[in-house]
Amino acid sequence: MRLRIEQFELDLNTEFTTASQTVTTRKGAVIIVTDGETYGIGEATPLAGWTESTEACYRALSALPNSLGDHDIDGLLHQLSDTPAARHGVELALLDYAARKESVSLYTHISDSKLTQTSVPVNATIGSVDGQKLSQQVESAINQGYETIKVKAGKASPDVDKNRIERVRSIAGPSVSIRVDVNESWSLRTAQAATHWINKADVEYLEQPLPRECLEEHAELNRSANVAIDEGLYEYDITSIIEKNAAAYLICKPMAIGGILPTRKIARQARNAGIEPVITTTIDGAIARTAATHLAVSLAPLPACGLATGQLLAEDHCRFPIHVDSGVFTVPDAVGLGIDRSEL
Repeated sequence: MRLRIEQFELDLNTEFTTASQTVTTRKGAVIIVTDGETYGIGEATPLAGWTESTEACYRALSALPNSLGDHDIDGLLHQLSDTPAARHGVELALLDYAARKESVSLYTHISDSKLTQTSVPVNATIGSVDGQKLSQQVESAINQGYETIKVKAGKASPDVDKNRIERVRSIAGPSVSIRVDVNESWSLRTAQAATHWINKADVEYLEQPLPRECLEEHAELNRSANVAIDEGLYEYDITSIIEKNAAAYLICKPMAIGGILPTRKIARQARNAGIEPVITTTIDGAIARTAATHLAVSLAPLPACGLATGQLLAEDHCRFPIHVDSGVFTVPDAVGLGIDRSEL
């Protein structure tokens, strides 16, 4: 089996701000494994703060052998444990290859039983906007059929965010789920004071309201409002989150966790403990977004997942094969990921 690495850089339509940085481009690598006529495709798109740096990802991938024939695959993946984006890309290429060899879809290959559901709901995301722009974005999401809206918060004062969320609820009506992503911006005191209007607005959950290291404080907050842990998963681990009862939801990013299979394991562990997993991406290219959708389908039914991030990219490395309709993603009836290498 041969392995090939192709680096890429994708421009964003608009800059994207996280708790620690502003992102304008996405750099990564497409990983292709081949054995005769059979091949598999993977993607490694690091995002510092969740994964290794771009430079560390490239170094890890460039250190891999060009031929995997005589190498222990499990050992090879273990070698990439400290570079989760690189590990994600290599594992995905191998999984896509295995699914193609079996002539089944990726979600079938990674599932334990026969699936009857091939779709998963996704959420729309509203940035840290206000006024007319906020209203327009909410109305656009509703008109496109989204039944779940995530609103970025934490940049403005809690009073401003309160008014924004109340406006979203007023426009969206009672049947649409609203999530509030605070990106580690609040203190426990601020978050506790906000729970009154959060619950009054029937917010589904607060996503990472406190700094990632504040596990005990998240557990305390989780008693009065639903908490979704995101960055905290990489500060602690799923076992600690379960033991502390620190979350009602768990945000699972395959690129940050280090692959489709470890993410599936964590998601199932969370679900067994009564924590709802939500599969999301890290502003990835089409290959990784497709893989995350296959993963979500393999775990269905799920709450709406954060997979509708392709519109953030001004360009992509291939066609996105997932059928998108009214806030629902449906995987294609195709082998592997459903992406042909001729499209790359």
